[in-house]
Amino acid sequence: MEISQVKLRKLFPQTFFGYPTNFHYVTIPGRIANMRRKLLVAALIIAAGVVGFAFLVFPGAEDSFQRDADIVRLRHLEHYGKLIEEFRSVTGRVPLQGKAEVPIYVHIANDQQIEFTKNGPPYPHKVIPVAEFVAELESGLGRTIDEYYDPQYRPYKKPNFYIYMVRGDSYFVAVHVSQPFPFATKIGEAYYKIEISNAANSQNGATKPQSLFANAQFATARDQPVKKKLFSLRDEKYLNYSKQE
Repeated sequence: MEISQVKLRKLFPQTFFGYPTNFHYVTIPGRIANMRRKLLVAALIIAAGVVGFAFLVFPGAEDSFQRDADIVRLRHLEHYGKLIEEFRSVTGRVPLQGKAEVPIYVHIANDQQIEFTKNGPPYPHKVIPVAEFVAELESGLGRTIDEYYDPQYRPYKKPNFYIYMVRGDSYFVAVHVSQPFPFATKIGEAYYKIEISNAANSQNGATKPQSLFANAQFATARDQPVKKKLFSLRDEKYLNYSKQE
């Protein structure tokens, strides 16, 4: 049987929440081509309408998701920053200090995100699992803690996980946001980094946690309402992720 193929052009390569949206190939049996061609024309008209609608809707939906996600990211940054500073006050050191002679990295990533953490810095370093980071905090503080992860499961223009780094007796915590907050550093299009450190200075671009959390602009951004219930559900799902089998 002869098979004819109709190639649908990539009308809309836009991504939605990090997932690609593309059209592929439609295959039509030649024996019933006349009937199928009529149906195909109708389908193409409908598809074009859907694509046009998606073109208008998806960017706004992505923007709405990122606005809420950025608020959540700011809250998570403050959560970890305060825990680490409390740990320093109690123990006199930073979490995981002395565990390696090279810089230590922890990818604060859940099971949906860990596959995107493969590419590390181009110099010798040691990656320690997030479970060990959480256990270290809990041991020093003498209590269990809640765990929070970036609410975005797949990367879109920027990393979708948080980073904790230790170098000597200095620590850094970085989150990545989409909005140009005045306390964020631009890395690329819709990609900004906010980083706190006990060793913050003008060279590394980080901010002391106490200074950032007391910043009125940070507080205003952090306290904006999160409109979608999705974010609280994702937070609740992973509160004890590192302890799950």
